[in-house]
Amino acid sequence: MRAQADQLLFSYGSLQWPDVQKQHFGRLLEGADDGVMGFRLGEIEVATSNSGAVGRYPILMPDQAQTRAINGKVFIVSEDELAAADIYETSAYQRVETPLLSGKRAWIYIQA
Repeated sequence: MRAQADQLLFSYGSLQWPDVQKQHFGRLLEGADDGVMGFRLGEIEVATSNSGAVGRYPILMPDQAQTRAINGKVFIVSEDELAAADIYETSAYQRVETPLLSGKRAWIYIQA
């Protein structure tokens, strides 16, 4: 039995990719367009596998002076899927709850 999906998760990067969703959540997530303010978008290098391969990924950094929205998707996930997202993200990220442009509040991953 799957846990109830009642958590909102905002993604501006690789959690939107179907292959990442299938691998880490066991399903494709249904998302809606949304955005977030108060952050600027940067990029970090992250080891992507046990082989030591490195990939470049977006990362949000708090910036109250930023006047442009960061666009992405908001997904409804379960507590278990949120825990899977925590495992997927590296220690470079931390999960925080923040308001979205839609007025909803969602979890997002920002610079740790």
